Amino acid sequence: MRYGTAGVVFALSLWCMAGNGQAQYANDVWQLDLKTDTWTRVEPIPDSVAGSPTPRRYFPHAFDSARGRMIICAGEGASVFADTWAL
Repeated sequence: MRYGTAGVVFALSLWCMAGNGQAQYANDVWQLDLKTDTWTRVEPIPDSVAGSPTPRRYFPHAFDSARGRMIICAGEGASVFADTWAL
């Protein structure tokens, strides 16, 4: 079981990111195809300078439909974060 995740629905898919489960924080991204009920792990392309988001939970998020991306910021993990990411 996982909690503290973020999720958005776009183009008949549910996109979920991060959270906490099995005693560890996560930063993985999953897509659920709502037509076929099939989960697919999505590998984000890391930023060449900043890398990838640190594993976290309980963070504000939104979906930028014009660009087809999830925006996440802040949250908590190994520490409390004050960053923003576009995935």
